[in-house]
Amino acid sequence: MAGRRRVQFGVALVGVAGLCLVCGTSAGAADDVPFAPLVPEQTAYQVGTWASDIYPELDLLVSTHLDDLAWVRTTAEGTLEVGAPNTKLAERLVGEKLSTLKVPAAAAAKVDVVPAKRSARELYELMSALMDEPDFVEHGAGMGYIDPESDGVVLDMLEAPDAFRKDLYSKAGESVSVQLVESGVSLESGPQRDKDRYEYWGASSAYMFSDGYRYTCTAGVPMVRSNGDHIMVTAGHCTEMAASLNVYSKAGDGTYTNLVGNTYGLTSTFRVNVPNRGDIGAWKNNGSEGRIWMGGATGTTSAAIKATHLGTPDPNVELCFSGTISGVQCTFRVTGGGRLIHQDVAGGIPWDIYPLVEVRSTNACTTNGDSGGPWFNTVTGGVRVYGIHSGKAAADGVGGVCRKLYTPLWNATDLYDATVLTG
Repeated sequence: MAGRRRVQFGVALVGVAGLCLVCGTSAGAADDVPFAPLVPEQTAYQVGTWASDIYPELDLLVSTHLDDLAWVRTTAEGTLEVGAPNTKLAERLVGEKLSTLKVPAAAAAKVDVVPAKRSARELYELMSALMDEPDFVEHGAGMGYIDPESDGVVLDMLEAPDAFRKDLYSKAGESVSVQLVESGVSLESGPQRDKDRYEYWGASSAYMFSDGYRYTCTAGVPMVRSNGDHIMVTAGHCTEMAASLNVYSKAGDGTYTNLVGNTYGLTSTFRVNVPNRGDIGAWKNNGSEGRIWMGGATGTTSAAIKATHLGTPDPNVELCFSGTISGVQCTFRVTGGGRLIHQDVAGGIPWDIYPLVEVRSTNACTTNGDSGGPWFNTVTGGVRVYGIHSGKAAADGVGGVCRKLYTPLWNATDLYDATVLTG
């Protein structure tokens, strides 16, 4: 998708009162109202390595100037464009950012400011209001996009009846389009994220006890080893307290007594010097399905794992996270692939934990207890998983920017001789 800014699974960014969204739209007779158009999925244009550090910084610039800027996108010509209602102001903001980044003149010349009808805040408000509509909840796939191509928003729908598309147009005019997808992300119901009976799904709650303390983490991605053992991969710092830890979920009465696995024999890379394997741990369980939990901290819906990304992601990839405490959080963007990070923790670690990938967002964040959860984005029918949540990056929270780190999945597949389960 060419620079679409994504809001997934109903993550609320900005509220809006009422639905008087497009002034001047003629009500007319019902039969005279056009349909919100159907649009195909778009593929992002590749602009080259010169934009690897520039694109995410411009994206953050939009996020911190919601009233002044609209979006940033890649183009077929191999350039970057920043849309803005006030191009003169935008040129100053973009110019200052490029100067701060010390972008070479040749690269800066490939960044253009172009007119946009609405600001990012207005587009978020429009999208948020439409996604709260009962018909969207009934027919939607849970996703919406700011779409630079149309200078409006696109809603992902499982189905789009004529009456619904007419209603969309009557409320938002040409500012809204519909993209049909084969399947949404909430595909199956289960017991509850924190009461997963057998730790069948990734992103479920995981509780461990050591030295009289209870530790809360998040299950990551289910895998199966070459010997047939089913394991759940999580963060290494969640399982490093002892050579053998029982892992529990909550029982129906809320007590931490439902045994779901044990870490014995599965290396944690956090305090054991396993070169170049990031922050990885795991426990063995009695079986898993290729799914991850969605929704909130006590959600009851899940998505099938349809694909796995085992390499280092492109710097501009948009990702979501699912965790025990924070639930599903989106609008993150990769800002540094395979960075060498020294994890400074209590007790000290005399080596670098590598490789970790940094992601940033100004609209979402994670917190303690989310460690080990999966990073992913959506594909037709479910999700593509990328990595395992580790923790915060340097300068996390500075300037209102959430900066987090994850370990790419290939570290776990190599370490445990395992493959990701798909559903």
